Amino acid sequence: MTAYEFEYNGTTYTMEFDRDAVKAAEAAFGFDVSNVNTPSTTNMENLFHASLLKHHPNIKPSTVSMLYAPQSDKVGLFQDLVSMYMETVVTLLVDGDEGKAVSRRKIG
Repeated sequence: MTAYEFEYNGTTYTMEFDRDAVKAAEAAFGFDVSNVNTPSTTNMENLFHASLLKHHPNIKPSTVSMLYAPQSDKVGLFQDLVSMYMETVVTLLVDGDEGKAVSRRKIG
């Protein structure tokens, strides 16, 4: 999966989605495939927050806001976040459940 990192006040932060982060984002922020591309201020910061959950699961919303505010090129950031999110969603649809996919067959 694609990941990005940045440094803030001497701490390195990693933005990356995995299946659990996508599920958490959908539960906590109401994301789904149909609305993740909507570039609202709330969506942008929530997607940024969700991208930090894999590597920083206990990050506070106030810390996320502090990290988000000085980000340069927010349009590019949003595009990168949406791309990472969608890349992970596709693995949920294509790969089954972490190698434990159950096949089905038609019987009638």
